Amino acid sequence: MDNKSDTLKEIRFEVTRRCNCKCYFCHNQNTFAKEGRLSKKDLNTEQIKYIIDQVVLAGVPKVRFTGGEPLTRPDILKLIKYAKSKGLRVRLNTNGTLINKNIAETLKEYADTVLISVLTIRGEENDSIVVLKGGFKKKLEAINNLKGAKPNFLWGCTVVTKRNIEELEKIADFAYS
Repeated sequence: MDNKSDTLKEIRFEVTRRCNCKCYFCHNQNTFAKEGRLSKKDLNTEQIKYIIDQVVLAGVPKVRFTGGEPLTRPDILKLIKYAKSKGLRVRLNTNGTLINKNIAETLKEYADTVLISVLTIRGEENDSIVVLKGGFKKKLEAINNLKGAKPNFLWGCTVVTKRNIEELEKIADFAYS
């Protein structure tokens, strides 16, 4: 890699196979999580710290924690802090349902970006898609707890499905608001 544009810009790190949701379209259930979303074969804290150190040594400026649902890891906030202490820009992909006020405060301090998936803006439909009662309400609480932290901090994304394709414009409006 001779030129700056050829260098890696971000490492996406799937830190867990576990998830508290059961979205029917999830690619993870067909790939690394074939054994189930509750698999206990995730790397341990020290192994992940070692990989973070290697990311730093390689000169990659960003790490994105993904999963499964990264917030199902009891040590994820420690890992985010560790990555930040090493000078990395830190991103977190999450379904948002596990973010309470305390977690939100830690994320606002140590993460550079939090990306929350928004599959629909209809509460009951969301809960049906993710198979988590009260999931949409929890997601809204997370968004409210994270709003206004810093510019470009809170991102939204969606997965286009037959169930939400007709409301993509409304989902986009919701994400931008």
